[in-house]
Amino acid sequence: MSKKILLFGGLGYLGSVINDLLIKKGHEVWIVDNRLYGQKEPENFIFGDVRYPAKAFEEIGANIDCVVNFAAIVGEPACYRNPKFSYDVNYVGAVELARETIRREVPHHIFASTCSVYGMSDPNGTATEDSPLAPLGIYAEAKVKAEQEILSMNSKGTNITVLRLSTVFGPSRRMRFDLVANLLMAKAVYDHEISIFGGNQWRPFIYTKDVAKAVNVAVNKQKHGVFNTGGNQNNITIMELGKKIQSLVKGTALRVDGDKEDDRSYKVSFDRIQSELGFEPDYSIDRGLLELRERVMANEFPNPFDAIYRN
Repeated sequence: MSKKILLFGGLGYLGSVINDLLIKKGHEVWIVDNRLYGQKEPENFIFGDVRYPAKAFEEIGANIDCVVNFAAIVGEPACYRNPKFSYDVNYVGAVELARETIRREVPHHIFASTCSVYGMSDPNGTATEDSPLAPLGIYAEAKVKAEQEILSMNSKGTNITVLRLSTVFGPSRRMRFDLVANLLMAKAVYDHEISIFGGNQWRPFIYTKDVAKAVNVAVNKQKHGVFNTGGNQNNITIMELGKKIQSLVKGTALRVDGDKEDDRSYKVSFDRIQSELGFEPDYSIDRGLLELRERVMANEFPNPFDAIYRN
């Protein structure tokens, strides 16, 4: 069934991929974005800001079925460059948008969070949606705070879906090479050398197209609750990731530095999203890395170390 969707952050790394799939699935999608990175404006674009969401609702009018919030300053380095702005977007804006969604009696609100809210999980177990939250940076802290406030709202007739995303990798029209798998692939292709710091840290990974698939599933299911978003088979260590990329790009040297730059380590269970929403990723890490390699080697993203590819 076709739905009318407001997609905040729809010009971003993930938002642009989500927009394409939702339109392909027959939904009426309106992108709300502030063009922070100078992206081109598609026909379904409205200039707006997640911190001041009322204007977008007024411009689109009534009968909105779902609001999807992927507007964020993503990642700890980007957030530390401007802590106040990132807090205003990631927490204040997220809460304002959810409040406006509920006030206007929109049936469904989807909020993009992150598995980094688990910080350092039990190395002998997997983190579930009910595990303690232990964010280790201001990005994850803002996401935890936003999650908790949004879920505590009297949502009346609005179902709230929180998607805690795995570490994302893969191509996008608004490409990023400041994400670990994308960066290591670019380093392998262009420099023939990759560096791993620590290496024993666990991460779950998810391909860009699978994030879009998960959002489409969530739009259709309209279920209230928190869902880790990814696949159990895509939990690996950073060292394993480096070795996979090394094997895919012949002649790549792998350098290992025992000093960790990042203490986060979390292995995550995705049983709930599989059982309750029926979501399974289409892409294994190997399949995703292979496709990413082909896109990078085809020079689809010239000068991948340029600032335009970073948040």
